[in-house]
Amino acid sequence: PGYYFGYDSPAFRALVERHASATNARERQMLFSQMQRHLAQDAVNAWIFAPQIGTVVRKGLRGTWMNYPIFAHQIAAMWWE
Repeated sequence: PGYYFGYDSPAFRALVERHASATNARERQMLFSQMQRHLAQDAVNAWIFAPQIGTVVRKGLRGTWMNYPIFAHQIAAMWWE
């Protein structure tokens, strides 16, 4: 509930709990697939357009994402080496 754009679903949380407690690799794989399908069916979010973005930074700057999924950088996570 406190993550992923505020999405909350009791059914999804139950799948997550089952996945976390599963010990069999095949069962974990199947539950993970169910979790993905559940998110897609609930249409939690939709990415309409995501162009390829190149990142260019000055040598020595650390903490940047080279292939970031959003159009923002967390400045507080960057530092100079």
